[in-house]
Amino acid sequence: MTCLNAQTTCPSGVEYGICGIIGRKIVDARVRARRRNRNLRWLLKEGLITSPLFAPAMRLGQAVLAVAAGRPRNNGAARTA
Repeated sequence: MTCLNAQTTCPSGVEYGICGIIGRKIVDARVRARRRNRNLRWLLKEGLITSPLFAPAMRLGQAVLAVAAGRPRNNGAARTA
């Protein structure tokens, strides 16, 4: 995703979002990325968003965030004394 703040304030009405989409397509067509990079881009762009991988990836990200923040992970279950 791209920040589109400039698009809403542009006095000329330039649609930066569309320009970005066109630019990415041109770069993808002309620049051959390494297989590893192509696979990672696909996974981030399509694989996680449009597949059953999204929920597990979200849970993993939340677990990593909890560990990085130094707090115990809460799975939504109430703790018992």
